[in-house]
Amino acid sequence: MKYLRYLLIIPCLLLSVHSMAISESEKQLRAMFIYNFANLVEWPSKAFAKRSDPLKLCVVGDVPFIDYLYPMAGTFIGPREFQITQSNNLQKTGKCQILFVGDDIRPELLKAFKSGQYIYILSVSEQSGFIENGGIINIVNTVEKLSFDINLDSARKQGLQVSSDLISLARNIRKLQE
Repeated sequence: MKYLRYLLIIPCLLLSVHSMAISESEKQLRAMFIYNFANLVEWPSKAFAKRSDPLKLCVVGDVPFIDYLYPMAGTFIGPREFQITQSNNLQKTGKCQILFVGDDIRPELLKAFKSGQYIYILSVSEQSGFIENGGIINIVNTVEKLSFDINLDSARKQGLQVSSDLISLARNIRKLQE
């Protein structure tokens, strides 16, 4: 009987170790999603003060995959250097072209969207109802895989051009009926 308990515990431990490995790979995948979004969206020249300004990603709040984003900093997306800043305060992000917000910042973000202060910004999150409330891309974890939804109306309002390649990969696309 004593050995039977050990036989039952070992598979549970192996499954928990396996789920941690999946969790790390999902974190890495989320970081790659954001980097690829940056490559597949075009910002108007008005989004930058100078032609040489970097493409800046502001990460706000508790974002568990931030460590997988940092190795991408310093690479170039088109002619612009990709830079990353992290903050726990939405008001202290400064000027950025991509804004990723953690769940802990959601109430603050919804107020900011309504104020209209986030023009020329690709907003990305993993929050339920994010694109319905003005966000542009929401990363979702379905049973089968990690995917994303896009709000094309919000992207257009922000002056952003989303490539057809990115649109074709989206799980759901929100847009006004034409």
